[in-house]
Amino acid sequence: MALEGYADLLDSREAAKLTFTVTAIDDCGHSNVIAAANNVEIAWAAYSAAIPKQTHGRLLLHQSARIIAQHPPEAGQKLLEA
Repeated sequence: MALEGYADLLDSREAAKLTFTVTAIDDCGHSNVIAAANNVEIAWAAYSAAIPKQTHGRLLLHQSARIIAQHPPEAGQKLLEA
């Protein structure tokens, strides 16, 4: 159990160094980075693969503070085509 927490800490530090991240946010507002990459195509692929698995909450693809895509989209938000 302690090793899992340590691995999560290392993963979050590594993810912070990468440009693009995919973040899952549950209904309570807790966030979890599920993928990170320096390449937008790889990040987009991870985001697209995570959409069918994200049944509750939200999924965000972002570049630093800029949100590139989110699922489900907010009302009035234009959907991006991959």
